[in-house]
Amino acid sequence: MSRFEDMLLANFHSKVDGIDRWCAKLDWATYRVRIGDLESIDDILANARNSNVANVEARLYSRINYLEGLYQFFRVGIQSALPKLLRARAIASGCERSDQTYALVNSWLASIYRNLGDWVGMTQALAALVESECAKTVEVRFRLYLVLGDICQEVELYEQASVWYGLARDSALKLGDDAALSAMLYNRASITIYNLRLQYVGGGFPRLNDGRVALEAASAQNYTHYINDQSLPWGFDLMSGQLLMLKGEAQAALDLFTAKRVEDALEQWPEVNALREADIFRCRSLLQDRNALRASEVVESAQDLLKKIEFVEAPGDQAIAIHSIAVGLREVDPSYEKVLLKMSTERLALVIEDRSREMEEFVRFISIYGERLECFEKQK
Repeated sequence: MSRFEDMLLANFHSKVDGIDRWCAKLDWATYRVRIGDLESIDDILANARNSNVANVEARLYSRINYLEGLYQFFRVGIQSALPKLLRARAIASGCERSDQTYALVNSWLASIYRNLGDWVGMTQALAALVESECAKTVEVRFRLYLVLGDICQEVELYEQASVWYGLARDSALKLGDDAALSAMLYNRASITIYNLRLQYVGGGFPRLNDGRVALEAASAQNYTHYINDQSLPWGFDLMSGQLLMLKGEAQAALDLFTAKRVEDALEQWPEVNALREADIFRCRSLLQDRNALRASEVVESAQDLLKKIEFVEAPGDQAIAIHSIAVGLREVDPSYEKVLLKMSTERLALVIEDRSREMEEFVRFISIYGERLECFEKQK
């Protein structure tokens, strides 16, 4: 058990008043959700609502909606989480200025908007966080630094990302929050691998033999095992599989892509699953494991996958998935492979354009709030 969870439980056990006690219990439950312990959350949420039917305090219901949002995020994904987190933010705006729920919800919204490519929404949530009275608390600072690190990592400002991640790490260590450190390590590794795959789409051949990327992923996975973080175990299977595939170890990658826990988890993540299926197609083609299918049937399978990818919204995800299908067709239909490679580079151009807008919003945010962020660092 982390020092942070010990503190949350001690706070809960010290409370006698009904509302104070429920708020403390919900704060602890929020931590449990972050490490993937979802089993008892339904009961906690139901009891919190049923036990406080006549009470409309903002600090209670902001926490209920915040917990529900994170529960949806880890159970079924971003789109389901967003309505609850937006409601939590609206309610939390009525809390006392010393209540940090409003700032924490904005930090999660900033992260979600980054994933959705809503750069204005991302920086607006960050601005609300920085301007809140609780922006200087250690927990809020961690989440702020994490989002800033993720932004810089995504747009390949790796040196700046290291600075923000370093500050996030320091905050997490001060707080004693193991789940926070786990999230930082996971985000950094997954964004690195995503960028690596986009480089391949663009025709590059990044070096994998230095082990840096694999080390980041392995460090993240080892830490989550150490603290028994069960929030996204299948995510590590996908990351490891992608690295193995890029290194040419198709069978080992295929074993991870087709693992039962990955298949079960991705039933609720159709867009991520579409990318996984494209990588499975690629690996099986490289292994020539086509079950004696004719070339025309292989092409038909590729076309079926492309129909699924049409419903994937992010152009980067589309680019990577289409590129994998193209590679899988290399020995079967080289002319079709060229068509798909052209499609993937067209999607990549959209990614580059979009990241330029992300960079603009980030630079604008830093130009407004940079001095205030420096003050936070000095006061840590």
